[in-house]
Amino acid sequence: MGDTQRPTVRSRRLGMLLRRMREERGLTLQQAARLLNRTPSSLSKLETGTRGIRRPALENMLDRYEVSGTADREALFALARD
Repeated sequence: MGDTQRPTVRSRRLGMLLRRMREERGLTLQQAARLLNRTPSSLSKLETGTRGIRRPALENMLDRYEVSGTADREALFALARD
């Protein structure tokens, strides 16, 4: 699921949740991209669901966004599955 793709319901939902988490932390797209060592374009593609994300990258993102709840994390991992 790491390649550019047509957005699915799951990928759009995951992207929406990732964007909400970023915004709740007061981060702009550019600030979050720097924090995650990504380009703003690649982060935008994740948030719109046009690009998938692998579990290790999602784990890193959730760590950086300080998402610690096991149930919350597992729900996001489920959305990211191929």
